Amino acid sequence: MTLLLAMACGIDEEPSTDCIQGFDQKAMFENMATAIILPAYSQLKNQVDQLSIKGEAFTTNPSEATLLDLRSNFIAAYEQWQYAAPFEFGPAMDVFLRNSLNNFPVNVGQLENNIATGSWNFDAPDEYDKGLPALDYLLYGIANDDAEILAAFKEAPDAQKHRDYLTALIADIKTRVDKTTQAWEAYETTFTANTGTADGTSLSLIINSFNEHYELSKREKIGFPSGALTSGFPNPEAVEAYYSGHSSILLRKTLEASETISSQLKNYLDQVNAEKNGTPLSSLVKTQYQEIRTLADSFGSTSLSEIIATDIEKVNSLYQLISDQVVLIKTDLPSVLCVSITYIDNPSDSD
Repeated sequence: MTLLLAMACGIDEEPSTDCIQGFDQKAMFENMATAIILPAYSQLKNQVDQLSIKGEAFTTNPSEATLLDLRSNFIAAYEQWQYAAPFEFGPAMDVFLRNSLNNFPVNVGQLENNIATGSWNFDAPDEYDKGLPALDYLLYGIANDDAEILAAFKEAPDAQKHRDYLTALIADIKTRVDKTTQAWEAYETTFTANTGTADGTSLSLIINSFNEHYELSKREKIGFPSGALTSGFPNPEAVEAYYSGHSSILLRKTLEASETISSQLKNYLDQVNAEKNGTPLSSLVKTQYQEIRTLADSFGSTSLSEIIATDIEKVNSLYQLISDQVVLIKTDLPSVLCVSITYIDNPSDSD
């Protein structure tokens, strides 16, 4: 028994050399940081800085022109967020960036109560009254048309309260994005030097965050709204960016970001000769992304909520293609690289 225990401990502590084979992890991490992660945060910061400027212009002078300017920048920031979202570790985790910026669907009742009472707490990570989804509601869904939306911020009895809440939302987003971006300047050195395959290494952080975000997107962007995870009962209003109708485009941005990360792991997979049923694993992953992208592109700019209502089979097909990729990137890929999946699956996501 003692011998078996010692052998088991040895296996846990010393990953197989087949997982590494002299691959230059540091070079890969440096490239990932400089080519993907830092640009994603830098561009997000630029968009959020503009969001702050446009928000101030709108709250100072609510008009049709300032509303359209703010909306345009809001959409740009929401799109750019999709490229930073998969890196929920290190500085991003320290400020709960993902939960603070994109918990959806927005809790309209709670948001309206916050406005009415003038009291809110954006530091609670599990609340749904903040971030980009809250802005989506305020800028597109707070009233029936643009004239009424503008009136809610300009001349309604509680217009000042609406302006105050909008300002607070943007300020919270900006503070968290600024902190994350600035912290990465120092964290980059730690990230690129943190080689190996054990829990907590950069490879483990990348693969776990990459997979977790992929599964969260599958579940929240498609699974719940389409009814795939609710016994066939769809809830189109639960899609991301429901009020602006930008959900399909944001989904494609998410898939593009995911595919980019997987492409960074291709050389690593090829060096360790990772195969499945005689085919290179990197090729299988790439082919699956291509099939997903082809179908997702066919959605165009039509909102997911509309497609769910008019062509649910098309949405279900996309959900299945995305689900099939999970086996490759969550089971096969971590296994051949000797990385453990450490995040906790949501029990409602049975597949």
